[in-house]
Amino acid sequence: MSLIYAYYFMYAFVFSVAIPTSSVYVERVTGRANLSGPLIATFNFGGVVMQPAQAFLLRRLGIRWSYAIFCAFFVVGSVMYTLAHLHGSTALLFVGRAISGACSGTQLFFEAVHRTMHSPARRRDAVVLFVLAYSSGYAFALVCAALVDEQVTYAATVNVNALTVPGILSATLAALVGLVGAVFLRNPAAAPPPASGPKPSHEPAGSLGTALLGLAAVVVVMLGEGLRQVAIFNVSVMEWAWDTTSASLFAAIAMLIHAPTMVIDHLVPRRALPLLLLGLAPITLAFAPWGLALPGAAWLYVAATFLYGPLTRVAFALLSADVLAYSISSSHPKAFVQGLAGASALGVGLGASAATLWDLSRVPFAVAAGLYAVSAGLVWLFVTRR
Repeated sequence: MSLIYAYYFMYAFVFSVAIPTSSVYVERVTGRANLSGPLIATFNFGGVVMQPAQAFLLRRLGIRWSYAIFCAFFVVGSVMYTLAHLHGSTALLFVGRAISGACSGTQLFFEAVHRTMHSPARRRDAVVLFVLAYSSGYAFALVCAALVDEQVTYAATVNVNALTVPGILSATLAALVGLVGAVFLRNPAAAPPPASGPKPSHEPAGSLGTALLGLAAVVVVMLGEGLRQVAIFNVSVMEWAWDTTSASLFAAIAMLIHAPTMVIDHLVPRRALPLLLLGLAPITLAFAPWGLALPGAAWLYVAATFLYGPLTRVAFALLSADVLAYSISSSHPKAFVQGLAGASALGVGLGASAATLWDLSRVPFAVAAGLYAVSAGLVWLFVTRR
């Protein structure tokens, strides 16, 4: 699984390295800065649309060669994203971003988990490690973005600057990860099914209804995450008047500051899931632009992220474990693997779009908080109360 986690480190890098400069980049190319959210979200929407194609490749080619092909999509899309600046092409910009994200989503990860892990505890551990890999890639990308000078160099006919370097770095990393995967990755052997007999007490009782509710809740959780990822740049740059470097480093620190809390993940019982979702509602509101003065506003963001990170991580792990538990006994297990991947990508895409289409508006955050509260009630009523 280590190479699978490396893939999601790269995936998070490609997704997030362009975020700090996305508003300037899209304004240079299209003339509209508020399209930065949809530009970021195009990555995720590309993944949603391509879930059936990803499933087809995984079924026909297996994990090893699908892994290499997925990385090739990241390379091609990143190159197109870079060339958009040279040609001033809106189509190259958005299509390149969509192709980069065509093989995004969590289907590769959940396919590996579904094939090799039947224990609920192991599935939950794997999801936590997945989130750690993603968070590390996200933070590393922001640090790299912060270290890029406004004008790095001029090479041949391509203007290489802070707007094009993210695409170059993404293509390079994706090519390296794809090459390593093609050489060293092997299709994982299927784990033996659990022994017949009564299920262990820690195995969640699954049904089609609860699995679908879990998928809907995953969309809500990842919508909030998409809002948070983009909002931190909106507020720090547009409201606090920070430069891109300061905003990138702040976002990287905010992403990593919750990492020490991973030690408590195993202490959170499944019945606490409604409380986790309910707790995310007011914390999401803290990320909205409230016009607070520094340094109090910055400390509010750090504190909110410190709380939001572990709550989101554990909620996502518990919801995913429930859906996977049902998928194992379902007559269409791959549909739920695709559903989890699609729900994750769709949620982040919706959140990223909403964060910028309404400039410095609190409305998307209020809507997200309401969805968290509704999800908490439904999960308590139909899942954990039983």
